[in-house]
Amino acid sequence: MHYSMLIAWSDEDQAYLVTLPEWAERVMQPVTHGDTYEEAAKHGHEVLEMLIDIANQEGRSLSTPTKETLASLLAQVTKDNIHGEVDMGPLADKEKW
Repeated sequence: MHYSMLIAWSDEDQAYLVTLPEWAERVMQPVTHGDTYEEAAKHGHEVLEMLIDIANQEGRSLSTPTKETLASLLAQVTKDNIHGEVDMGPLADKEKW
């Protein structure tokens, strides 16, 4: 299965924050963080694997992967505004999409 993972720098937290949009109704977001982008991605994958394992062990259905575009997912995160200002870097320029 393919799930979305959004990783964005937070000046307030001084870390990369990870959100899992398809799991937003099941777990508090952001789900994890990292000092580097790579560390945040690794932690995000670990959390995702854990969520899938727990759902399977408890006999719960898995969250349905979305087919949303990156632009719509970023718009959702920007709208929800995790912890105040989040620097999306070059992805913040939605006009280029």
